[in-house]
Amino acid sequence: MELVICQRSVDLEQVSQLILSDLGATLQILRQAGRENSMDGYLERVEDCIAELGLEGCLEAMAKCPIARGPLFTSVYSAWERARETAFIARFVAEKLALNVSAEDAYLVGLAHGIGNLPKILEWGLISQIGDDSDLAGLRIVEAWHLPHCIAEYFLGRMAGKSQTQWTMIVDCALELLEGRPSAWLRDESISLPFTPSERYPHAASQRPA
Repeated sequence: MELVICQRSVDLEQVSQLILSDLGATLQILRQAGRENSMDGYLERVEDCIAELGLEGCLEAMAKCPIARGPLFTSVYSAWERARETAFIARFVAEKLALNVSAEDAYLVGLAHGIGNLPKILEWGLISQIGDDSDLAGLRIVEAWHLPHCIAEYFLGRMAGKSQTQWTMIVDCALELLEGRPSAWLRDESISLPFTPSERYPHAASQRPA
């Protein structure tokens, strides 16, 4: 990130994709931008957050809670990697099914679908308040950090638990494809990945958690 912003001409899309390749970086920037912009409404796109915070502000946000190598690193890296791969496939599913949603929103929902597990992974004190309900924890994090509405809608759908929403369907499809066990419905729709996330996005697969 520092190398990118030191260039004479900075490509906003390149910076955005770099941030979106890392769950920690994405959450920190969305959280900081949401905090600063909470009175004017949520910012829905990472590009808007970058414009709001500036490149230096983004770097500061990303540096607030670095994950150093230690007892937590393996579980954190595994969660980050799974989030990134789910995001890539969620975007693919949204495009393949021609759903009436933004492919980039599908990516963001896929990336954030497991944030309800962060209290346990990062050993936050919040665990005592929400128990083992990761969906409730995810919704509480969305509300506290002013994350985009598409992520809030995903967790609200999970909490309702009565019928699938477009977001829960996309994530469920992505997880089935990621695990290599597509349901009969997915097989009927002839959805199969023509690539693995690491093959399609080699630059992102080599990134480490922020």
